[in-house]
Amino acid sequence: MRLARLLLVLSFLTAFTPTAWPAQSLGKLASVKVTGNHNLSANDIAAAAGLEIGQSLSEAELKQAAERLGQTGMFSDLTYQYSTLPGKVFVQLTVVESTKLVDVRFDNFAWWTDEELLARLHSMLPLFKGKIPLGSSMADTVADALQALVTGRNLPGHVEYMQFAQPDQPVSALVYRIEATLIQIRELQFPGALPEDLPDLEAAAKAQLAGKDYGRALVNTVAGIDFRDAYIRRGFLQAELGTAVPTPVPDSKDPILIDVRVPVTPGPQFKVSAYTWTGNKALAAEGLQKLLKIAPGQPANPLELTQDLRAVHKLYSTHGYMRESAELKPTLDATAHTVAYTIAVSEGERYRFGSLKIDGLDPRASARVGEKWLMRDGDAYDSSYPDKLLPDLTSVLPTGVRWEVNVHEDLNDKEKTVEVTLAFSPSVR
Repeated sequence: MRLARLLLVLSFLTAFTPTAWPAQSLGKLASVKVTGNHNLSANDIAAAAGLEIGQSLSEAELKQAAERLGQTGMFSDLTYQYSTLPGKVFVQLTVVESTKLVDVRFDNFAWWTDEELLARLHSMLPLFKGKIPLGSSMADTVADALQALVTGRNLPGHVEYMQFAQPDQPVSALVYRIEATLIQIRELQFPGALPEDLPDLEAAAKAQLAGKDYGRALVNTVAGIDFRDAYIRRGFLQAELGTAVPTPVPDSKDPILIDVRVPVTPGPQFKVSAYTWTGNKALAAEGLQKLLKIAPGQPANPLELTQDLRAVHKLYSTHGYMRESAELKPTLDATAHTVAYTIAVSEGERYRFGSLKIDGLDPRASARVGEKWLMRDGDAYDSSYPDKLLPDLTSVLPTGVRWEVNVHEDLNDKEKTVEVTLAFSPSVR
């Protein structure tokens, strides 16, 4: 009995070079054994390679099968070997699965659920399980498979994909869409929402989605921000908005219309129980508290409180604390449905007035404006002073022109000073 063995190590860093191989059959494929695989099954790997038990297999065909696997990009390394017995060939594949994969997302494929798409694509592409490598033929292969599904339903348009990445982050997904056709939202529904919730939700939907093509990513983004904010403003701090569920309107064409359900779980309404200020030394808590519009006992509204903290910063800046910041730290009582807020203030150092620069006026007018400016070098800077001064400047500005004034405050963090520029320009109105 003759035993033949061949070991080939394939590198996928360079393109394969066609080689002349004997066309003689090695025998019928008796088995395919795969080692090194973790996420991909041996059957799927064999199917992707085009290896079927019982087929007549030559060395050239075995090499082509390995090349087919390599071109998918799903493996960072792959070796194969085979052995023969009379009329039979036994193949062993040793693989290292690629770890550089990104998610595949489906944006406007409203005719299938994600689970249905994943199952159908897996049946067409055995190695596809929801992730693919960047820069390989697999991305186009998935697009072609999706196009076949779209065409099979007699839907217009073609399938395209784009890379998705969070700001300053690497690419994390490929997003597939049906392009070159109008797919628009006919109606948004909010199962789980109370009747009193609907006006705010519908207003947010009209503002953010009216006239735009349907895309699940777009709807989910609006749901996670605008729809959720509609609840947050009313104290529903644990409100949850589910993933958009699209339903095509039967027989709609040009545009294709979609009804979209966004499930809502409002949760309990929370009321403010108390505020605690920390870190404030220059200004008393009593004065700062007056800037908060939500009193204890009222429904919590962290969005409003965030705006109020800007008023706190503005007040601090009138005392020279130009780098002041405040952080809102909530503590929820899930039983009493209350929230206590700690407002942690970081005052920073006090800034003083450094210099005044006047742009846009002739020397005489600039001098007259400078005489009106009473803040002196070394004074604690008051950010409200320029706006208070502007009405008094009318009498010293050149007449016959309506003037616009922009105030620029440049902070010198080393010297802890504020350099002020008053930029005058004739109004074009």
